[in-house]
Amino acid sequence: MNKLVIQLISRISLSLFLFSLILLAFNPEVNALTIQQNEQLIKRITNDFSKKFCNGVGFGLSQESAKNFAMKENMAIFKKKKGIESIDNKVVAEKVSISVLDKCGYPLKLSEEEWDFTFQNGN
Repeated sequence: MNKLVIQLISRISLSLFLFSLILLAFNPEVNALTIQQNEQLIKRITNDFSKKFCNGVGFGLSQESAKNFAMKENMAIFKKKKGIESIDNKVVAEKVSISVLDKCGYPLKLSEEEWDFTFQNGN
């Protein structure tokens, strides 16, 4: 009888241990939080870049100069931010392109295709 109780307790303990290891390995809250933080950081980068670019063009810089200025400023500001290394540059480029078109594409007479080509190719 004692042997049976000891075996039962050891099996339950082992099952609980394995179950807790599995749950700790897959923590969905951490992944969701990381994704949300990345989205917030991308949004901040996008808004900051488009604001600097549009203001630069408004102050008389060429589109190329305004783009270079905004890129250098954003790199200096955001290079030390937590999570910046995990952000996909292509996603940032797409969102920045859309944001710039929304904020100052019409006054600059930029078409979406023209700006996408110019921005993503670095021309």
